[in-house]
Amino acid sequence: MAATIAIAHAMVFLCALTGLLALVIVFVRWKSLKDRVPIVCIHIFLLVCCAGMACLARGTVDAVVGIACFIWVVVCVATAYAICESRRRLHAFFRNKNAKNFLALTGTVAVAILGIVAWMRLLQWILT
Repeated sequence: MAATIAIAHAMVFLCALTGLLALVIVFVRWKSLKDRVPIVCIHIFLLVCCAGMACLARGTVDAVVGIACFIWVVVCVATAYAICESRRRLHAFFRNKNAKNFLALTGTVAVAILGIVAWMRLLQWILT
């Protein structure tokens, strides 16, 4: 029984990581908002399905877990955008090294790192 739960948790984690990386690729690859919106919506739906799988692996679903899943999906989207933006800020910093670009780079990298930590901790809490 414990092995089955561990496998389910690993599958949810891998699906969530795949969804996060797919969102990063969407933000990096598609420049226009018109092209990006349908694909982002599909990936958000996949993240919601992943949160549902996490709730099923947990065994119980209550309002607090539902709110945590919603917050987790929002953190996923924000983290994916921050990773994409930090990549763009890094290029801008190396093209034009000034204090403004450095502050923007450190801010977006900090948001990306905090987002990744929040993403993992929320997913861990949802699964337990």
